[in-house]
Amino acid sequence: MGPGGVAKSDGARFVLNEDPASGRSGSKRTLSAVLSHLQREGTVVANQVWETLGHMVSDCIGAMEEELKKLAFDPASWGGQEEVVQAVRQHFDQSFHILGLDVLLDSSGKPWLLEVNCNPSFSLDEIHPLDTEKLGISSTRVGLCLCAAHPRPHQHQLSPVDLAVKVPVLEGGLLIVRREMAQDHDRGDSTTGTIYMELGCGSE
Repeated sequence: MGPGGVAKSDGARFVLNEDPASGRSGSKRTLSAVLSHLQREGTVVANQVWETLGHMVSDCIGAMEEELKKLAFDPASWGGQEEVVQAVRQHFDQSFHILGLDVLLDSSGKPWLLEVNCNPSFSLDEIHPLDTEKLGISSTRVGLCLCAAHPRPHQHQLSPVDLAVKVPVLEGGLLIVRREMAQDHDRGDSTTGTIYMELGCGSE
């Protein structure tokens, strides 16, 4: 779970947080910082919450495993291409997928699973809306963005919280790939001829 995921609050009253180690304020905070803060207040025992979250993740993945195998080994998932199915069967145990679990903690610290995202965002920026009239600047000023992500002129800046959470997750994923490639090399295996295809989530 890296540094513990991202804890969020109501977007309508978004409060920026520049310190990933702070669990006291900010609409976006690392879960590890929030749990440390709540433990200091005597609300939760952080280790117990982490343990419960670990069991939840394990149960969730376990419930998905057989259905994912059925989907992965079904030729229809790959346009009827049997050679792709054979490649998937051969390398299935070497595959991984980063999932995003949305979890709600109740007042006692008990986690409740809300949903599982098969394509979690790894964006590292956050939106800083600007009141151009109050600041006395033109909305067309260089450096301001007018994209659909926010109705007002804004800027996109790196989020310290996203950097603290998402970069270690991506680094961990790449380390898994590197480890598997090294093990393949040691065994004399080769990925030459392996067929790589994108498996989309949902139906068109």
